[in-house]
Amino acid sequence: MDLNDLPISNSDKKSKERVEIDFLVFYKQKCMILEVDGEHHQQASQRTRDYRRDRVLLRDGIQTVRFNASECYNHPLEVVTEFLNLF
Repeated sequence: MDLNDLPISNSDKKSKERVEIDFLVFYKQKCMILEVDGEHHQQASQRTRDYRRDRVLLRDGIQTVRFNASECYNHPLEVVTEFLNLF
């Protein structure tokens, strides 16, 4: 697989909306986003932005997986294992 095969590379057919992500992970010839959500993600306005952004990325073929920040800090190996098992 090369970068031209990824859903994010064909900008003329994909969303023009700009988004910020925590981690874009390439594994087993696929890509997914890993998001680490801190306390500010509990605010309704931030959740709304997060959900909207997740939908924009999903339309472009990229799934977002969210983990709580404390879970990532306290159990990083478990988080990575769980995330990679989703591929």
